[in-house]
Amino acid sequence: MNILLVILLIAIIAVFTQRIRSPQVATRVIAALVALILILGGWSLFRDSGPPTTRLIEEFHEAAGWKLGRHLAEVILDGGEVLVLHATTAEGAPEPEAPLQLAGIRKALEDSDLYVNAHPMSFEDAHRDPMMMGGPVARNEALVAALDSAPGAEAVISCVDLPYLLIDPPDDLPPLFLLESGDRMTCARLMDEDLVMGAVVRQIGA
Repeated sequence: MNILLVILLIAIIAVFTQRIRSPQVATRVIAALVALILILGGWSLFRDSGPPTTRLIEEFHEAAGWKLGRHLAEVILDGGEVLVLHATTAEGAPEPEAPLQLAGIRKALEDSDLYVNAHPMSFEDAHRDPMMMGGPVARNEALVAALDSAPGAEAVISCVDLPYLLIDPPDDLPPLFLLESGDRMTCARLMDEDLVMGAVVRQIGA
């Protein structure tokens, strides 16, 4: 957009210098170019002042997954399985952010020996609690079943809140990381209690 405006300004200057030869034609051309600049400038301001685009939101989910995946690649050097827990809708489809988060994680692990095992939580296993600031709340039995499906997992990434599991975590629970599940203060408390090894959260209102 900026380049186009510069080109139009140069064109106006060029036409203006030719006004001596053909003043009427030059005046009309200048008026048309000025009008075009005003239209393009107004459209640019209107576009930039609008709400955040869907693409920006999608990029955040993918970037959050990449950031956490990159951390795991740096601390788990021997490779292995990473169990990723994500919730599904009532129809059984993944939540809209799940494919983006998984894409970010997988991209971050490309150059490592880690690989992703995505484990969905059905609507019956994960219900939304309006009192929680994070994502869906997963029941303990569903999480235990998920862990049983990946006994050799080197780490667990949860995109759902884990209140029941964290009240009485199993002894063999792999290192647990939270991805956009829970607010910042809760995640910090869980890390202080050594229940969670790391988290990537989105600040409310950001």
